[in-house]
Amino acid sequence: MVCFILSLLNVSRLAHKDDCLDRKLYPLLTHKHRVMTRKCAVCHVYIGRWLTTNDPFAPNDPCLFCERCFRMLHYDEKGNKLGQFLAYPYVDPGAFN
Repeated sequence: MVCFILSLLNVSRLAHKDDCLDRKLYPLLTHKHRVMTRKCAVCHVYIGRWLTTNDPFAPNDPCLFCERCFRMLHYDEKGNKLGQFLAYPYVDPGAFN
């Protein structure tokens, strides 16, 4: 297995008295790419936690649901599944920002 590591140095200069002098904090992270979260297709408030396909209750296929909307639309009060659909747990990359 071959592993390549790319390091980009934007600024090279001598240390200044206002710089952080704790070596454990280097290299300093100066920018982090933000990933947008994908919201529930029903409430548009919470992050999607379930991805469904072949779902008669969904506005599109595939479709993302938060935990609350998924349970409310797809299961009765006793926890029995309503309808025929496939559901997969979904982990949104934007949740780790």
